[in-house]
Amino acid sequence: MMFTDLQAKVQMFARKYIKDIQRINDTERALRNIQGYFTAYGALTELDLEISPDIITSEPRDPNIDLYEFTEEIRAFHREVAEQVQSSRELQLQCERLKDQLQVLTSLDSFLEGQPSTQDNFDGMGVPLDRSNLLGPGKFQGDQNNQFLNHLAGVCPVLKLDTLRKQIFRITRGNRYFRSEALKEGGKAAFVVWFMGDYTRNMIRKFCEWMDVEIFVDSSEAVDSENLAYEVRGQLKNNEELLHHTDHNLKSLMETRVNDVLRWNVALKQEMAIRVLLNQFREKKNSGILQAEGWVAKANVHLVEEAMRVATMGTGANVRMIEKIRGKGVKPTYFETNKFTECVQNLIDTYGVPRNGEFNPTVPSIVTFPFLFAMMYGDVFHGCFLFLGGFWLCWNEEANAKARGEFITGLHFGRYLILMMGVFAVYNGLIYNDVTSMSINGFNGQQWETCTPQGYDEPVEYGCVNGVYAFGVDPVWAISSQQLSYMNSLKMKMSVLVGITQMTFGLFIKLSNHIHEGDYLSIFGEFVPQLLFMMCFFNYMQFIIIYKWCVDWTGKYSPSLITVLVQMVLAPGTMEEENILYDKDLQGPLQVIFLLLMFISVPWMLLVKPLVLRSRINAAAALPEADQLVDEEDDHHGGHGHEDETFGTIMIEQVIHTIEYVLGTISNTASYLRLWALSLAHAQLAEVFYEKTILAGMESGNGIMVFVTCAMFFAFTVAVLLMMDVLECFLHALRLHWVEFQNKFYYADGVAFAPYSYKAFCLSA
Repeated sequence: MMFTDLQAKVQMFARKYIKDIQRINDTERALRNIQGYFTAYGALTELDLEISPDIITSEPRDPNIDLYEFTEEIRAFHREVAEQVQSSRELQLQCERLKDQLQVLTSLDSFLEGQPSTQDNFDGMGVPLDRSNLLGPGKFQGDQNNQFLNHLAGVCPVLKLDTLRKQIFRITRGNRYFRSEALKEGGKAAFVVWFMGDYTRNMIRKFCEWMDVEIFVDSSEAVDSENLAYEVRGQLKNNEELLHHTDHNLKSLMETRVNDVLRWNVALKQEMAIRVLLNQFREKKNSGILQAEGWVAKANVHLVEEAMRVATMGTGANVRMIEKIRGKGVKPTYFETNKFTECVQNLIDTYGVPRNGEFNPTVPSIVTFPFLFAMMYGDVFHGCFLFLGGFWLCWNEEANAKARGEFITGLHFGRYLILMMGVFAVYNGLIYNDVTSMSINGFNGQQWETCTPQGYDEPVEYGCVNGVYAFGVDPVWAISSQQLSYMNSLKMKMSVLVGITQMTFGLFIKLSNHIHEGDYLSIFGEFVPQLLFMMCFFNYMQFIIIYKWCVDWTGKYSPSLITVLVQMVLAPGTMEEENILYDKDLQGPLQVIFLLLMFISVPWMLLVKPLVLRSRINAAAALPEADQLVDEEDDHHGGHGHEDETFGTIMIEQVIHTIEYVLGTISNTASYLRLWALSLAHAQLAEVFYEKTILAGMESGNGIMVFVTCAMFFAFTVAVLLMMDVLECFLHALRLHWVEFQNKFYYADGVAFAPYSYKAFCLSA
């Protein structure tokens, strides 16, 4: 069932269940933190946390769940885990600090062995200089005058070490001695700096604090480094034992609650989906009863009734069953699809959803889409690869359905369409007689017969021409000097024939839509003149193309079809000898009649429907007010009335539609020539790849060269013709359906039937 939002005029914050939704959102944030802790400690992986919509749909929901207690349980567990994780992280930081302090104390002995004497003076880099820069002799530590060398030792990240060195140089004005040593782990370095005076000490400590550089040893504190190191080792051991115990308890807790975390993830999404749906229901005043409205397929009404019966069984709830009422709003569109038709339906819906009751373009597109693709990609060799790829996808569809890769998933979804495209590509390749730029000679028995040619005394087998090649293009054209021009002419005319046929078919689909809607005004005011415009020029062009193919022009002048059509428009009634296709007395008058009908159809399209609608508007305005309301309601339920529009609006829309149809029909016909252009491009690319690789390698007579050129041929074939060209032809076939074919009849402004489900909610969220 697809529910209607009965609270559309109510702000979201004012709806009844918004507080529940906010509580679920807060709980989901807490759950995400819990999941982060679980993945950080290895209790779960990212793959475990991926919840597909199918799992949410199949997981049973507890009907007795209390949202407040349920969310409070998750929050309490979050607080418990967060406290333990915080304790673990603090202990880990303390252990790291104690390790750094111990390493500094260990390195301090080696640093002090090279400590500077007060009898020596140093520049900024530790080079001796004039002793006037230092303040007299004395001990290194403990002098109360603070006029002697003191030192600070600590740990600094290696990335900050150069900055620290330079800043201390500036603070001490070069009167310092700095040493450092990289530690084994953590990207840190132990350092010690000798300097003079309390002021300098305070400045260095403040700068280190600003840089988050920790000082562990200060010579002014007069601490025994050996005793301090002993104490630090003891503290480190205790902290590591406590950290190990904390982490062990934390992991044990997580292992026992893994199933709960996965269950909570599903349950929260289910509860959110339910509350969002309940917010669309309308509550009757002071009754506590919720009213829901929506749409359901006629075949599934009994399922909805059964679901309501099961849900209320034993609860004592007073729930009214489905009440069939007159539909409100736009009726959604629902099509039952299977795994074969689903892909094509998805392509059509990407452009726009059909109206309810409108002809579904998916039905003819199942055949026409792969056929138009094959007209551009017709090649037996390459079509076989496409067919085998589609066959493999269909054969292994169960395994591919479980694949997680986006590329394989996409191919799996379109597996039957790929299979059909491969079949049609092989079929059209046989018509073109094209096998990677080579022609096959498979039907010669139909073309030749045993006879006695001139100059022979006895009958010779395959000596006389009996007729045309049985199927497809005669292979003799492959060795003809006129091969390119012949194939150009053939494919161009075939493209025009197919294109006009498909557009005419689209007009008759439009007729079926008008009949279904009972819109007979549109039949007379739009379909009839549009069909006349199409037949009197474009379908006539089809006729003369086929007629010229059917006539043997041996010994006669073959008229140019383009010249015939140009003379038909520019010089109606005038028949020159070189433009006569059939009976002159018939062709001239017939073309004049077609031209007149074509020009009459344009004002017919433009004026008839708006004028009739204008008279209806005036007649409705003359009715009493009560009759107007009834008439208006009937029009709205009809779905596509124009009586609520002004005549000016109707006229502007009709002008736009008329211009769009007249110019669009011409441009659409030209657009179908892409079938010819891409077919020619495919054939020429295949020929170039074959001649410049395999054929060139064979002509060289070198075995290694043959191997290299064959490898190049297959590489080019896969990269260009089996990947780029397939995608290009696919997109052009899609465009021909969306623009050239569907614009003749397709409204594409319907609403898809989207029944309520956890899966649909999760995909749209």
